[in-house]
Order: sequence, then structure tokens, then C-alpha cells
Amino acid sequence: MNYHMERANWYGKEIKSIMHYIPRSHNGLGIAKNGAVGCQYHHEMLDNGNEGRRREMLMLFRSYLQDHYTDWKENTLVYSKWN
Repeated sequence: MNYHMERANWYGKEIKSIMHYIPRSHNGLGIAKNGAVGCQYHHEMLDNGNEGRRREMLMLFRSYLQDHYTDWKENTLVYSKWN
């Protein structure tokens, strides 16, 4: 997407990892509907809230997931012992 890549270095661009829409630390499930592969630069930006862009990134991430999964629902992405 080339989202705000001005300050990204080669490491941040080249290393890829799975980014979770709902973090594992908040009981987010490790399923495809809760993640996408992204570069390390964006992963750190999302996780750490760098530059105050977390909210905007989550809106883009949500839109991406909804476009790729027609049955996507945020409430199904969190672990629940009772469901």
C-alpha cells in the first residue's frame, strides 16, 4: 500500500510478518480473518502507535479484511472460553 513509507529503512521494508487486527495480547485469534502479512516497518507502526497513526491504520486494516472476507465480523476474532 506504500502507506507513509518516507522513513522506512531497508530492514523495515524487507522483513515481513503477520500483523493481527486484534492483538494476541487482547485475546485476538491466530486466524486468517484476524491478520495480514505486512512489512516490519508497518507492523511496528501499528503495534507501537508510532506517529499517532494507529487509528487510521486500523481503519485501513479493517477495510482490507472486510474486502477479503465477506463474512468478516470483528466480534468473531477474539477468543472466548464460552463460545
